[in-house]
Amino acid sequence: MKAQTRTDANGNITVEISGDLNYENYMPFRNELYSLCDKYPQAQIKLDLKDLDFVGSSGISHFVETIRFINKKRSCLTLQNVKSEFKKVFKLYTSYDELFCID
Repeated sequence: MKAQTRTDANGNITVEISGDLNYENYMPFRNELYSLCDKYPQAQIKLDLKDLDFVGSSGISHFVETIRFINKKRSCLTLQNVKSEFKKVFKLYTSYDELFCID
């Protein structure tokens, strides 16, 4: 998995995720998300999933838990370009529409 971060003129952050999301590569990604939230508490953070190819069952459960934790601490984390097959996987773990803000 690769994650590339862009910041717009207003200080909002987009994290473009590509490749595979699984347990091994998820933990460093989670730590980076926490760091972004702590470093830029006023920024809106969007996760762009258009180039995400695979979501493993162990990776998705941790991903959902991280999103829940972040959303309790701050404003909504937004997901962009979520493929329909990943929405189905997310729904296995939670109510997708309640958990995530969709842009």
